[in-house]
This record gives sequence, structure tokens and C-alpha cells, in this order.
Amino acid sequence: MHKQIINKTTGEEKFRYLVSKVSYTRIALLLLFLCTGLGSLEAHAQSFELGRDETINASGIPDGSNIVINHGATLVMDVSKNFGIATVQFISQNGDAEVIISGPGTASFSEIDIAVSGGRRSLTFVIGPDATVEVQSLTNTGNRPKNVRVEGVLRLSGNGHAIATSGWDNPIDFRPGSTVEYNGSGNQSIYSANYHNLILSGSGVKTFQSGTNSINGDFILSGTAGTTLNRSMTFGGKLEVSSGVLNAGNFNHTLGGDFIHNGGTFNSATSTFDFNGNFTQTISGASQSTFHRLAVNNLSGVFLSSDVRISNALNLQSGNLSVNSDASLTLENTSTVSSQGNSIIVLEPSANYRNLSNSTPLLEVRQLLQGAKGWRLLGSPVFTTYADLLGNAVTQGFAGATFPSLQPNLLWWDETDKGTSLQAWRTPEGINEFVISGRGHYFYVFDGASLPSSAGTGNYADQLPLTISATGTEVNLSSPFSFPLTFTRRDTSLVATGDELTEVNQADQGFNLLANPAASFIDFHAPNGWTKQGIDQTVYVWDPNFNNGQGKFLTFNGEVGDLGSGLIPPFQGFWIRANADNPVLSFSNAVKSGNSKSFVGRVIPTEADEALNLKFALSGEGMKANSFLHFSESGEEGPDTKDAYQLESLTEDWLLLYTYGGLRSKSPLVINHLPLPGEEQQSIPLHIAASKGGRNINGRYTLNWEVPDNWPSEVTLVLMDHLQKKAVDMLAQDSYDFVFQAPKTTGNAQARKDMGFKAPQALIFQSPYEAGEVNARTNPKAPMRPFTILVGGEFIRDQPEYRPDFAKLFTPMPNPFERELRIPFYVPVEEVVSMRILNVQGQQVHQFEEKIFRPGIHELYWEPVNLPKGVYIVQMLAEGRFLTQKIIKD
Repeated sequence: MHKQIINKTTGEEKFRYLVSKVSYTRIALLLLFLCTGLGSLEAHAQSFELGRDETINASGIPDGSNIVINHGATLVMDVSKNFGIATVQFISQNGDAEVIISGPGTASFSEIDIAVSGGRRSLTFVIGPDATVEVQSLTNTGNRPKNVRVEGVLRLSGNGHAIATSGWDNPIDFRPGSTVEYNGSGNQSIYSANYHNLILSGSGVKTFQSGTNSINGDFILSGTAGTTLNRSMTFGGKLEVSSGVLNAGNFNHTLGGDFIHNGGTFNSATSTFDFNGNFTQTISGASQSTFHRLAVNNLSGVFLSSDVRISNALNLQSGNLSVNSDASLTLENTSTVSSQGNSIIVLEPSANYRNLSNSTPLLEVRQLLQGAKGWRLLGSPVFTTYADLLGNAVTQGFAGATFPSLQPNLLWWDETDKGTSLQAWRTPEGINEFVISGRGHYFYVFDGASLPSSAGTGNYADQLPLTISATGTEVNLSSPFSFPLTFTRRDTSLVATGDELTEVNQADQGFNLLANPAASFIDFHAPNGWTKQGIDQTVYVWDPNFNNGQGKFLTFNGEVGDLGSGLIPPFQGFWIRANADNPVLSFSNAVKSGNSKSFVGRVIPTEADEALNLKFALSGEGMKANSFLHFSESGEEGPDTKDAYQLESLTEDWLLLYTYGGLRSKSPLVINHLPLPGEEQQSIPLHIAASKGGRNINGRYTLNWEVPDNWPSEVTLVLMDHLQKKAVDMLAQDSYDFVFQAPKTTGNAQARKDMGFKAPQALIFQSPYEAGEVNARTNPKAPMRPFTILVGGEFIRDQPEYRPDFAKLFTPMPNPFERELRIPFYVPVEEVVSMRILNVQGQQVHQFEEKIFRPGIHELYWEPVNLPKGVYIVQMLAEGRFLTQKIIKD
């Protein structure tokens, strides 16, 4: 039986309601009450009572009601309701009983009081497994036993002790699957018990009492709440810090579930977190987590999916610690690593690992090769054998390889060989040979292509994507690591190869094929940690997947290039050029980078500097190429340490765009480091070469360029098209379309394919274009250079006009003349110029002073005395050529 008292209704409504709810024996008393009480009742909260053993749905109870629940009753939350105070009590009975709240709706109370007095009574308040109860405080009164059992969700919002600290017959029973949330807006004390799921939210400080030492399910911290663990804790489920502050103290905490850090502050202090779950555990989240000591004691392993730092110790007791792709593990210089049994650190492809300590744990480093078949540049990030490094790949051309008798697909470069470039390639002696740390290799991936007939039928078993791995220890950087770098001077003598004489490529001298010897990304241009002596600043990396598998060497000199930031990931091979005797290239832990990028893939932008950088992009016939002009105070017209050479392509389809350092230089450069534009004009030859299937091609192309915003407004920038004899103002437009027949090159001739793939050729691209004047080639069969970039050139009437790359004598002014004559002329480079005036009989009538003129337009002034009227010849001698103009004296 239940009863309800309602205020603020008419007397008639009260009467009808109460008559329907109570026995007729009480009608007389009720009539008396109604007659004397009409109009005199104050507005009080409604009250509702659940009788003994009664089951009532919450939908029949008005919002805001104070509720009395007698023993044996069940309140079914078929809807969510906000109530006032709930009193749980006995009416009259000996023995034990329960009061139950069940149902999917949320029951919200300002207070719940468990009141038991007299008799031999024990009452248990139960929150059912499907129920949610929200209350400010949970209290008890009376002198008899009372208990609480939580099977569902209990949310506590009251400040201080939201649960009474004493008066309970037994500690509150938090059953498996239950959740308790302290979500108050102020400081709260956490009831002293062991919980299943515990959530601390809201705000203020949530203080653990001494009796709580385990949370058998999940522990979640959110809101702006803060808490400190005051003893060693056991977490059976996940530990999640979404926001707020968690201080771990100086204890040993064990964790059976995942660790998630998605915001807020996690302060590990001097604690140990021991991951000892029975299933795979993960450390994840958007925020970096720093552990003082972390132990792995889980045979199924612990996986990092976020950024983790270890400040004191990493202990691999059982199971592996795996760093997932795009996650990072940093071992600080104050940390140590220990391992037992077969436990190792596993680095998935693109994982970021920085070991700044003196420990060298056993690593398994994995790398994903994907994209197009062809050559890769790679080395080993740990000390291991070729058999381990390439165990999942196909090898050929040396002892123990998959196909020992076929053309080698694994090569390294011996810079000390003084012969031709083709003679410097080497193969391993055998598959079980140890890989030299820091040595780079060319490695060809066939991607399941058909086997050559000499190897049988079928296909290569190396289909992409292909994961390779290496297991071993890193180089110990307690002292700096030195790369195996050499510099061997070349000469220009001819080397006999069979019946042919081959000229040694002097530009190849000093090039070393290296590889990252560490399991970390290294920053080649890091401000600290490097010792560099006698080397260029440019790093070269082959990207086999550039432009849909056509491939390209990416470069970066620390300031400009298309490699991105110059970060070199594990496994990555790269070229470096030594430029002097006894070169040194060594590094310490300081160069290990916290940034990351894929293996010759992801580009990380760098901040623009104060230098002037011109970027050129060429596209056509389904191919692309880039080139850079980098102007700075330290730039030189000749070779310097920030130049990047155009290397030979490793595929048969390629498009090259490169410059020479000047009109008298022939080294092909994709990064040309030059002096800042000044008073002296700069003429920079720009060249194109292209091939498809090993044949030079004719096609349509578009050249685009980007002029920096800080380009000096007074410095002209003109593209001279020598094919169409046109001048293009590069400050007025940013692209140019043209048709071009690519020249035949040494690379075309050597593009032989053996056993289905092209073998590496010469290192530096053998440019077919001559240095010097564009229209005065020493070899008439040599191709004409297509373009010249003129920086800071002067023009008649300030209008850009086509100008070839040799001296020019302009028409003197005025012509005819009477008293004085101005003779303009142009020299593309610094040149000795001789100028004189002849009559028609070839006799000299005037000789100007012979002297050196800077590149650009100059003008000589002549005011003849007693010169007869007639026809005369102005003759200019420059660059070994005579130039003439006819003049008339009036």
C-alpha cells in the first residue's frame, strides 16, 4: 500500500484523491481535516511512500517528491526523475530485508538516508545492475545494521564525505560491473572501499581514504578534478585521464587494462606502473605520457599508440613493448632499460623511437616498403646480418641469396675506387655477412614480376607492400658514431674498358652512400650533435614513388629543397658528398629527432628564412621535376657546400630540370647556391633532359616558378628562351609553355636492362649541354641549351628583350651622328673588351682603352675631333669574337 499527500489543490480535488487512496474507516477524519484545513496549507514538497514489498514505477510519482521506501519495496525507474529526499526504512519486522532501485531511468535525489532502528532488523539498499542513482549524499541513521550494495551506477555530487564514513554494518559492496562517480563541484572524499569502476569528474580535489587500494574495473579522471594516489593501487581495467590532474605519488601501481591519456595532467612522480594484464594492453591517447618507471609483465605484450617518455627505467620482465606506427617512445638520458628472457622492443613501420640513454636494448625494427617496384636506398638500423635484414625479401647476385647467379639487386658504393663510376659498385660476399653500420645500399624490389627464364617459371615472391625487419642492438651513442666516410681524388684520365676508353667522371669524387645506423629519425641539419668536416651540406634521398613510380632524388641543403626538413628515418640510405681529404661525419644522441616522417615519404615543411629561394617546377608527358635557385650571402657561383648535384635517375622514365653554376661551369645542379643579387648581373643556364623507356622524347611542357615575396623590386628576373629567341619577364608571369625535343644523353645510351631491371649507372648525371656560349658550341653536334635565367640584367629602355649568352654590340646612338657618339654593348660574364673605330679601308681611326667589364650592359662615349664625314665601322673584340656595327658621320 502506498499513500501520497498533495498540497496546493482545491478541497474537492483533495477529497476525491484521498478517498480513492485510503480506507473508508478514515473518511471521517479526512472530512474533518478538509473542513478545517482548506486554504490554510503551506506549499511543501510532495511526499510519496512505497509500502512494504510494493513495486512502483517512477512514472507514477511526481517530480520533486520526497520518497519513503519501506522494506521489501522496489522502485522501478521506467523514466528518469528528479526527486527530493529518499528515506529507506522498516515499518515493523524482524529479520533482514532489501530495498531495490532498478530500471533503465536515472533516479536523482538530494539525499538518501538509510534509517533502521529497533528490533532485530538488517536492511540493504540495492542499486540494481540496470539502474543509475544520482545523489548528493548517502547517509544512515538508527541503531540497527544497514548495508548498501551497488550493482549499477551511483553518482555522488555532494562535497566532503558524499558517503557517510561510519554506521554501516559492512563496507559498501561495489559489485563487479558497478560504477561509482564522484562528480561534485567541490572537494570530495572518496569512500574507503575497493571499487569496480570509479570515475572522478566535476571539479575540486578528490581525496582517497586509506582503505582504497584496488579498482577492479576502470578508473577514469575527467572534468577539472584532481586526485593523488596515496598508496600502491591495483587497477583491474583501464586507467584513463581525459582531463584534470592525476598524481601517481611514489608507489608501485599495477594495471591490468589499457592506459589512456587524452588530456589533463598525468604526473607519474617517482612511481612504477606495472602492466600485468592477461590480454594485450595499450597505451594510447592524444597526450604525451611520461612514466618514471614502466614495467612490462604481460606475455601478450604492451602496445604504444601514443607518445610515451621514460624518465627513469623501463623493465621488460615478460612480453614485448611495441611502438605502433606514428607513435613514439623516448628513453630519456636519465633512464635505463633492462629485459629478461626474450622480451624486446618492437618498432612498427613509421614508429618514432629516441633512445637518449646509454642502454642498448634488443630491438626489432620494421619497415614497410610500398608503392612501385624499383630501387630503394636502405641500410640497417641495428647491428645484424643481411639474412636478417632481407629475410622477407628476394635477393640475388651473391652467395646465399635467393638467386645467387642472377644480376645483383643489392649493391653498395666503394668511393675509394678510382675507376669509372660503374667500377665502384660492390655486392656483399654472402647473405650471412654482417651489415656495416652506417653503410647505404641500393636494393631492388621486383614486386612480384615474372622471373627471368634462367631462374625458372613463376614470379618473384616480393609483392608490395612488403615489410622488412631487422633485430639487433643500435649503435651505442655514449660516444659519437662516425660514418664510414672517404674522399678519393679523381683525375680526368681515360680508363680502358675492353676496346673502349672511358673518361673518369671527376664530379663523382667524394660521393658516399650512407644510411641511418640508428632506430631513430636523425636530423642531418640539427644545430647540435654533429661533427662535420670536409663535407657538403646537402643530403640526397631516392624516392621510388615520386610521380606515380617514376622516382626522383629528393634533396635538402638545410634551407631549401624538396626532401622536406632533411629528417632521415631508420633504414633510410642517402648520399653525402665529401669535398676534402680526411672527411669526418659523426653524430651523438642530440641529432635524434622527435619529429617523424615516413621512409622517403612524408614531407615536413620548414619555416621560411631570409634567403631568396626560387623554386622551379617542370611538368609534361606525365612526368615532373623540380629545381631550386638558392641565393644567400654565403653563396658562390662555383661549387659550394650547399649545392645539390643532379644525380642519375634509377628508372627509365625521367624528367630532369637543372642549372649550371654559371656560363663557364658545367656541373648539373638541382639546388644552385648563388650569391645574393647585387650590382653584377648573373646568367644561370637552365637545362632539361627527358627519357621514356630509355629513349629521349619530344613533348609539350610547362615551366612554373615561385618568386619569393622578399625579392628585391629593383632586381630584374628574365627567362631567355634560346629555342624561340624570346625573353620572358618572370616578375610579370609565373609560368611558360613550350615544346621541347630532349637531347640524347649518356644515360639513354646506358639504360640497359639485364634480367628485367636497369642496373645503376654513373652517379652524377652526364649533362649533354656544353658550358660557355649557347650559340658557340665547341661540338656542333652538342644540343643547344634551351634556357638561361638572367638575374639583375639591364635592358635598353628597361624592356626585357631576348639576349643570347654571348657578348653583343648594340647599334650606336645617334646614327648618323655629328659631334658625339654613344656605343652600348653587353657582356654576359666578366670579360676583357677591346673596342676601336675603323674606316671603310680598315684603317684604325680610334682605339678605346682595353679593360675588364663586369657582366651587363655598358656604354662608351666618343667625341671625335676633325673626323671627316663618311661611313665607319665600330669593332668590338670579346670572348675571342669580333662584333661590328656600321656608323655614319654627318
